[in-house]
Amino acid sequence: MKLALTFVVLTAVGAGCTVDEATITDPSSPYYDRPCPLEQHHRYKSDLIADCRCATNQSPSQGIPLCRRPYQVNLDGIAVGEGPTLAGVFNAEYLGGFLDEDEGPRGTLYIAAGFGASTENQGVVLKVDVATGDRTIVVDKSPRPDRPLGRVYDVRRAPGGKLYLYARDPFNIGAYIFEADPATGATTTRWTTNDLMPEFQTSGHCRIPQAPGIVQYTYTGFAVDPEGRVYLPFSNPTHGRGIVRLSADFTSCEVVTGNGIPEATRGDGPFLSGFIQGFTFHDGHLFAFSTQPKQFFAVDLATGDRTLIHEPSGPTATERWALWDAGRGVWWLTGMTNGVSIDAFDPATGDAINIFTGGVFPWMPLGAAGPVTINSLNYAPVWLTRDGNLLVAQDGFSVVEFEPSTGNSIILSL
Repeated sequence: MKLALTFVVLTAVGAGCTVDEATITDPSSPYYDRPCPLEQHHRYKSDLIADCRCATNQSPSQGIPLCRRPYQVNLDGIAVGEGPTLAGVFNAEYLGGFLDEDEGPRGTLYIAAGFGASTENQGVVLKVDVATGDRTIVVDKSPRPDRPLGRVYDVRRAPGGKLYLYARDPFNIGAYIFEADPATGATTTRWTTNDLMPEFQTSGHCRIPQAPGIVQYTYTGFAVDPEGRVYLPFSNPTHGRGIVRLSADFTSCEVVTGNGIPEATRGDGPFLSGFIQGFTFHDGHLFAFSTQPKQFFAVDLATGDRTLIHEPSGPTATERWALWDAGRGVWWLTGMTNGVSIDAFDPATGDAINIFTGGVFPWMPLGAAGPVTINSLNYAPVWLTRDGNLLVAQDGFSVVEFEPSTGNSIILSL
């Protein structure tokens, strides 16, 4: 990982230590001689570039920049990774995205983001090289030269290697799905709810007969299946809640699952209320959350039937994103306001353990430490790498890497 440090004060508190004293495994790291002191740090050595589990390395004056809060590190003029950044931009936040494991040695993150005032919002799609933390702007323009690209809530891979962006109009005149060429950044409009653009309001707008006002889309869920069909959530207090599917050519629409008036009802299972959000595919099903009450459920795409998987509870109950971890046989469930809510949920036992509680799962012996603990995750996205680490969007404009096998975390990109 490249570090661009414009102002750093480092004190080698562990200078002269032996190999046995190190608490990270990479002897080429510039922080190899900055070990953490406790016995468990030596027993569970970290593969990350720095050990951020101890207070000495988190110190504002003499610590390691990668171990501190991203917001403060940015105020000190320090960048992690190279390339354009949203750090310090007004109201900037990472909102969604995906990890392409086949691009680059450790994969590439495609991140949907927004910034600016709510009445004149803007957006961008960035990509982050997971091996280096370097950032590149992929998309930053809308198809219309007279309008900026609005806040981008999510981005997914589309057919033929293109990207689909789920975005809001910069002046709050409807939702959009844009198709983007990742090589050039060029965008085209595929679908919108904007009444001023009727050419994109075919039956794909989901104006269901007998209930033309049924569909009020939210920005809380977005998915694209292998056939190129798009899944969106609807939430209407009068007519119902559920998930719709737009055809691959965006000319037709159907309710996949839902409850409410007859036209919005499909499938049996737990009653849906609140917002429907956090879509992900696994084992031939679509998984999602409802928020009132909090439910994590699976949808049979053939029948629309819903199966309750888990009911998150407690003061930091998760409700936004889900990641299936095949290697560990658990779901990572994340996202809640005013906190860092990241749970490992074992569907076989029903155990749901947050990352600050070590020792329940043998593969997570220690509680989380370092910048992943900063109380600024909220609903921001989290991704799972092929080596089992989590990439966590912290402070709105940074990516932190968390290593469950040791509890360690560092700033990956800022």
